[in-house]
Order: sequence, then C-alpha cells, then structure tokens
Amino acid sequence: MSTPGELLEALGREARARLGGRDTATRVYRGRSVEELVPQIQRDLGSDAIILRRREGLSGGMFG
Repeated sequence: MSTPGELLEALGREARARLGGRDTATRVYRGRSVEELVPQIQRDLGSDAIILRRREGLSGGMFG
C-alpha cells in the first residue's frame, strides 16, 4: 500500500511527463504592476503562461 506522499509524487511525475517535462510549480512574481511583470513571466514560462491570482498591497513603511 502506498502512502499519500508517494501517490502525490507519482501524480506529479505523470503530470510532468504529459507536459513534456516542464516544471508545473506555482511561482510568485512581485513588482509594482502586472504590466511590469508580464514580460518577465513570459520570458520565464512562455507566452502560454496563466496568471492565477493578483494581489495588491503595501510593502515597507509603517503599515506595509
């Protein structure tokens, strides 16, 4: 009997094989705007990359 970790690892291998060995990990990009980040995302992940979530917030200073 397989452990849950082994099953997840096997599913990950299968998914990578179907995607031609590409990395399927979620990545985080940070910048001042999405428009600023899109060229970097496309360079790193290709033009078919999908932005799953976008958050706005403060960074630095007293309240960030």
